[in-house]
Amino acid sequence: MTEKKTPKIVSNKTFNNTFRITKCQTGRADACVEYTERGKQVKFETCLHGAIELRDHFLSLDYAELEPKMILNK
Repeated sequence: MTEKKTPKIVSNKTFNNTFRITKCQTGRADACVEYTERGKQVKFETCLHGAIELRDHFLSLDYAELEPKMILNK
């Protein structure tokens, strides 16, 4: 019986610009947005509509989306 091996994925690309959108735990806003640009990390709260627009904007700028992510339906 042959054992199946999981292929290893090697990435040489480093992600300097990343973002993550999560559900806000404070209850003051719908979503919490965190992004990192050139080593500087920024966090803020926004409404759901703002989170959807920001996600589209970050993706258009080639930011890497990190887990966990909030499910954003249009």
